Amino acid sequence: MALLDRAPVHHRDAALTSDWESIDAVMTLLYGRAVPRHVGYTTPPEFGRQQVGCSAYDAGDHWHYVTHGLTALFRPVIEHDPAADGWGFELTMRVPRDIRYDVPLWPFTMIDEIAQHARFTRQVLLEGDLVDLHEAVTGYPRLGDAPPTSLTVLAVTPDVRLGSIGTPCGPVAFRQLVGVTAAEKAEMRYTSAQAVLARMSQWDRWLMTDPWRA
Repeated sequence: MALLDRAPVHHRDAALTSDWESIDAVMTLLYGRAVPRHVGYTTPPEFGRQQVGCSAYDAGDHWHYVTHGLTALFRPVIEHDPAADGWGFELTMRVPRDIRYDVPLWPFTMIDEIAQHARFTRQVLLEGDLVDLHEAVTGYPRLGDAPPTSLTVLAVTPDVRLGSIGTPCGPVAFRQLVGVTAAEKAEMRYTSAQAVLARMSQWDRWLMTDPWRA
């Protein structure tokens, strides 16, 4: 099975006037009118961020987290690539859903920390990048609802379904964060992140960050 076994969703609508609307529109294509769980972030003004946050969509067997704020949500902001919108990407993560519990909160925090680091260091996360957190990707034990796990590295890959979209301000790529172990990171260094993730997708088509698998 190929890494992207479904065609990514591509969306462009000239009537849309903001990136927030563009992101909402493409998520509606995937999940209909279902209302996502949304968390807004309060960030220091030096990060230059507007009203930002992260939404979690019920994707059936998992939660699909998508950020709003690395791109220019309401007006063009050229910070890195003049051809891109804002930083040109938003972050996503997929976490297994347990019907016994509500949406996990730890992904909201961990994704925001990665987004803040990208903005603060002015570092664009690209496909194939590996972010070694030197701690559990869940934030355990410092985050209250975080489960323990041996996943300590986040691999960056195009989101399995979203791919990239066109917006009024330019293209936006959705880059999925996938939790992997130190051993998997070493293998990715020896081969490539894409090769290892392609193998992982044979048994997990969504490339979920599953704390319980390691």
